[in-house]
Amino acid sequence: MPHVKETLDELKKRGYEMGIVTSRLSESCEMWLKDLEIEDYFNAVIGNENYRHAKPAKDCIIRACEIMGHGHDAVVYTGDNPHDVETGINAGVYTVGFVSDWEKKEAIENSKPNVMIFDFSELIKVLNVDHAWTYEQS
Repeated sequence: MPHVKETLDELKKRGYEMGIVTSRLSESCEMWLKDLEIEDYFNAVIGNENYRHAKPAKDCIIRACEIMGHGHDAVVYTGDNPHDVETGINAGVYTVGFVSDWEKKEAIENSKPNVMIFDFSELIKVLNVDHAWTYEQS
């Protein structure tokens, strides 16, 4: 995906802590991140062995918050499918729907994220806006 590494660089430079929650095993995701040479950007990888109920249950986000030492009100959760958006909403976190596949655009939009982005670099603009980091539908 375009602009991912540059965006991760900028987020890290600004002091954001980043984690991944995945339906895969942590080890599998960590290998994938290493292959993409982006493993050093993430403070935590939360695989399915670390939480009890699968997405769209909020367990994975709550577990990530526990591991990373942050409350859910400090989280911006970005996902590229409706299931991810539902997970963020269920956890009460500010939820960004990332349209990486135009065939999923309508479904992501219908899942009602706080905001939608179409290029990963737009995440920087989202974080520059001053708003409460909880899920509030407008």
